[in-house]
Amino acid sequence: MDVRLEAYGEKRSAGFTLVELLVVIAIIGVMIALLLPAVQQARESARRIQCQSRLRQLGIALHNYHEAHATFPPGAVTASSVPQSNWCRYPGRTNPNPGNVGAPWTVLILPYLDEQARYDRFNFEGEFHRLLDDTGAADEAGNPENIPPTRRSLSKFQCPSDPNTGPASLASSYNGCQGGGPSPHCSNGGGLRAFYINGVLYPDSRITLGAIQDGTANVFLLGETKYNLQPGGRASSDGRYFSWASSIRVAGGSSAPTGITAAALPINAIEGDGNRIDTAFANSGVQHRSFSSFHDGGCHFAMGDGSVRFLGDHVDLEVFQQLGQRADGKPLGGGGL
Repeated sequence: MDVRLEAYGEKRSAGFTLVELLVVIAIIGVMIALLLPAVQQARESARRIQCQSRLRQLGIALHNYHEAHATFPPGAVTASSVPQSNWCRYPGRTNPNPGNVGAPWTVLILPYLDEQARYDRFNFEGEFHRLLDDTGAADEAGNPENIPPTRRSLSKFQCPSDPNTGPASLASSYNGCQGGGPSPHCSNGGGLRAFYINGVLYPDSRITLGAIQDGTANVFLLGETKYNLQPGGRASSDGRYFSWASSIRVAGGSSAPTGITAAALPINAIEGDGNRIDTAFANSGVQHRSFSSFHDGGCHFAMGDGSVRFLGDHVDLEVFQQLGQRADGKPLGGGGL
């Protein structure tokens, strides 16, 4: 009897009971729950570093363009015969016929991003497109030769934290800064589609480093955005969306400065993004006037001196608006006092 009990005891000590197994599983579950946020935080930290790097490379490309042309590129090229005062409502142009729209800044800097071959595929004598659609075509008039290169993805304009980007995405996560302040140069669409000319990258701009009188370290060149229309997004019921190579729209009463944004509204001004904002009207109200990102608490900006800064979405609005202006002549946050 003692031998049988001893043998039985030895057999029992060699394995786990059901209770012991459940305890081990519970401990592993708790460890995973504790480690997962740290892993996700580490991944987001890596994505933020990569985003900073891409924004810095775009800033360097803008400076290399300036070195070659003695000026920064325009936010977009338009018909030179049209005065600035009529950007928002081009005379003689009615919706949906666009004005003579040329290349945006994103295309003009391609040679300085080691993308000369891509640059050469565009026809700069013809018009550029603003919107694409799900059929593979392009919205409104434009040179057909510019559709294929416009529809090719380019990760150099994509923030890794943006879930709308990826190898097949045409999205751009970075917009040029056309200026800042509470009052635009002109606007339409109930004041939502706003044009500014007190920044560095606006339609037909030719801004030099010397014109950035507030100091290059105190003026935005570029900033992040999550508000650009995306394929399948709720903001556009007709399936139209922006590409990284989309130019601005100049048409009768509905011109829109695509690809450029003003420091007018706070960072991350409204909830949602280009795929989740409920209406195109709400989208147009922020995409030209608010920078934004999928990073927690704010977004990155490329400054005029080539540096990259992260600004929190609770930054003082007056200071933020001043950073969008190249020569307001006021001390930051001082209101000129």
